[in-house]
Amino acid sequence: MRSRGFTLIELIVVVAIIAVLATITVDYLGQKRNKGSDAAVQSNMTNARPQAELYYNNNDKSYEGVCTAADGIATFVHAAATAYGITPQSSYDDADASVWNQEICHDTDTSYVVWVPLRDSTSGSPMGWCTDSRNMAARASSVASGDFICP
Repeated sequence: MRSRGFTLIELIVVVAIIAVLATITVDYLGQKRNKGSDAAVQSNMTNARPQAELYYNNNDKSYEGVCTAADGIATFVHAAATAYGITPQSSYDDADASVWNQEICHDTDTSYVVWVPLRDSTSGSPMGWCTDSRNMAARASSVASGDFICP
């Protein structure tokens, strides 16, 4: 009498199908997590804009220090950097970020620009969310030293 059960081939096929489905699911969830992270970055940067305007109006029509002051936009920039998954810088000095995946905030009396990397960035092609004093907000390449507008 033959025993009833699965053959080795049938078990291998089932395991292969489960592996393919698991790979597809993990990739899909990773993409959704990245989109959620990017949405959090954009939301924090959007919230920074009205705060920058309040700072400007309360500081004799000057953005100077908006990146670092307690009543400036540092809280939003730090939250956006944390949403991306990096440790925020403790201060901003109007220089380029030391690495492509670090947030940037430049300010002068008349303007400011903030850039935070997005998850779809790569070391060869950094892309991030940029916001500036002209009310510009968009995906952009990294902001260079001395730039005070989104590219």
